Amino acid sequence: MLILICFFVFFLILGDLCAAKFVDDQWYRAKVERLSGTDVIVLYIDFGNRATIPRTKCGVLPASFSALPAFAKEYALAFMSLPPDVSFTYCERSELRLFDLFQNWRYESKSFLVKIFE
Repeated sequence: MLILICFFVFFLILGDLCAAKFVDDQWYRAKVERLSGTDVIVLYIDFGNRATIPRTKCGVLPASFSALPAFAKEYALAFMSLPPDVSFTYCERSELRLFDLFQNWRYESKSFLVKIFE
């Protein structure tokens, strides 16, 4: 009797795309940003959020999904900076306030101009 055992080894490489499980237990496209021990920090490229997850929650991304461009883009506002002694809670409050402003503009049919510098 011949028993064939196949092992599939998946290596995570910094900067590669992979499939990563989110807290909702669904798989999403992600980019490997940092490797540390048994964990990996990924950027979910279609939503823009980052998470630290176990390596076991990463998998191979099918080629058909790798060809699609990322839907989330990272932007910064020009000529804006935080004071050097700012606390994290202040940053969080500022981010939420800015998000609220943009959400209200969208619902009130207002628009704003964004100039992208690359």
